[in-house]
Amino acid sequence: MIVISRKDKLEYVLREDRNSKEPTIFVFRPLTARERAECEDVLTSASVDRFPMGTFAYKVLKNSLVGWRNLKDDKGKDVPFVTDADGKVTDECLALLSTAQRFE
Repeated sequence: MIVISRKDKLEYVLREDRNSKEPTIFVFRPLTARERAECEDVLTSASVDRFPMGTFAYKVLKNSLVGWRNLKDDKGKDVPFVTDADGKVTDECLALLSTAQRFE
């Protein structure tokens, strides 16, 4: 039997960082049914010449990313995980990740 709770957290290490002695760990929570539907709506708006992957990745991360550990800046200092008034990761934090990192 599978039991999923919104309190469950999933930790993820990017492929590029998996062989590191001290990898960055991203922490996610499950999306609610409404959040999943909103993300799916982005994908159903796709057409032959337009596929909104950036918007999809943004919505998923904005709603599910709840923390990280061991993310360092260019000087080796920990980058704080910052949330907005709604408790969601800030756009400034998301902007620190490359496009490839956000899509993974």
